[in-house]
Amino acid sequence: MRRVFDTLPEMHKRPGVFLAEKCECTPVVLGGELLTITFEREASHGTGILVNKLESKDVVARLPWDHGLGCAIVVDERLHVFGSSDWGDHNHVATATISHDWKIGETKIVLEAVDRQKIFNTSVSPCPGGHVMAYEVDEPGMVNFSIRFARSPDLVNWERVGGVFEPDVYAACPTIRYHDGWYYILYLRRFKHYVTCIARTRDLVSFQRFDGNARWPSSIAVLSPRGCPEEGINNSDIDMVEWHGHVVFTYCDGDQQTWMNLRTAVYLGSAAQFFREFFP
Repeated sequence: MRRVFDTLPEMHKRPGVFLAEKCECTPVVLGGELLTITFEREASHGTGILVNKLESKDVVARLPWDHGLGCAIVVDERLHVFGSSDWGDHNHVATATISHDWKIGETKIVLEAVDRQKIFNTSVSPCPGGHVMAYEVDEPGMVNFSIRFARSPDLVNWERVGGVFEPDVYAACPTIRYHDGWYYILYLRRFKHYVTCIARTRDLVSFQRFDGNARWPSSIAVLSPRGCPEEGINNSDIDMVEWHGHVVFTYCDGDQQTWMNLRTAVYLGSAAQFFREFFP
C-alpha cells in the first residue's frame, strides 16, 4: 500500500486558485510589496515572466524570457531570476536581473548541464559566503528526478558542490533555504499523492529527512492534497517568503498530466519557527 500524508496542521491553505494554469512561482518582497514572480512555459521551454501583487492578483509586469522552471531572489532590492533553457534536451541554467522599471537585463548562462544530464527546476538562497542553488536533474544512473547543488559568491559564477539528494527515489521541485547552520530542502515526493516533504543538511552531502518527531508523526508533510479534492493529486513546486512575521507559500495543484493551478498558503510564524515544526 502506498503511503498517505497529511499537510502540517499549522499550514493554512488559502481558499481558491491564485493563478489558473500556472506553476513555477516565487513569492518575493520588493519595494515593500509582496509580489509573485511566475515563470510561464509551453512544452519544454519558457516563454515569459509574470509579476503579480499577491494579495490583489493585479498584474505588475509581463516580460518575455525564454527560460522556465525558474525561481527568483531579491538581493539589495534588486530582483534576480534563474531559469532553465529547453529541458527537452541538453541544457543550461541562466540568470538575469530585472530593473525597477521592469526591464529584463542580459541573460547569462551560469550552469551547463553535464553530459547526458538535463536540468529542470531551480532554487536559490543566501548562505554564508554567497548563495546556494538546488537544481533538479534527470541523468543516467539515478531515478528521475534527483537534486544537485551549486554555490556562488556573486550569483553569476557557480561551482558544483555537495552530493546528490535522493538518487534512488523520485525527488523533484526543490526549494532551498539556509538557516542557523542548516540547509533546508523542501522537495516533491511521489506516493499515493504527490506531496511536499522536508529534509536538512549541514554540508550538502549527508541529509536528515523528516520522519516524525515528538509532536508530529511521520505521516505529516509540508503540503499534501489529501482532503482537498479540488487540488487533485498534487501539491508541488512550493516556494516561500517571510512577510510581516509570517511565511507565505506558493504551490501548484493538479493531476501531474493535464491541469495545474497556483495556490497560496500561510504559516503563522517565522521561517525559523516553521523549520522547527519538523526539526525542533
